[in-house]
Amino acid sequence: FGDTYLRELAHRLEEVFYPDCILGRRSGDEFYICWPGCTGLEAAENRIQKLYESLEGKSLMAPDQSDLVIHITAGITVRSGSDLLDYDALVGEADVLLYQAKEKNKGRYLAHSSLS
Repeated sequence: FGDTYLRELAHRLEEVFYPDCILGRRSGDEFYICWPGCTGLEAAENRIQKLYESLEGKSLMAPDQSDLVIHITAGITVRSGSDLLDYDALVGEADVLLYQAKEKNKGRYLAHSSLS
C-alpha cells in the first residue's frame, strides 16, 4: 500500500509542478522540487497551494478499508543570483524549514526567501 500512496503523491506533484520543475524522491516519503524559473516566494507559495488544493477531499482506500488522506508538510526556500547556495546548504535550509513546519503546523509549509 505504501507504494500506492507514493505513486499517488508523485502523480499529484507531477500534475502541479511538471514540466517546469525538476521532481525527485529523496527517500521514503520525502520529495524534492527544484524550480529553476521560480520568480520568488509568492510564486512558490502559489504553486504549493495548488498542490494542497489538488489533494483536498482526495483519499486512498487503505488495506483495512479505511480512507487515508494524503497530507504534505513542506519546507520551501527560494534563492537567486549571488545568493545561491550549494546543493547541500540549500537542501539543509529546506530541511530545517520542513522540520519546523512538522513541529508547528503539520500538514502545511514554512517558507523562506532571500529575494527582496
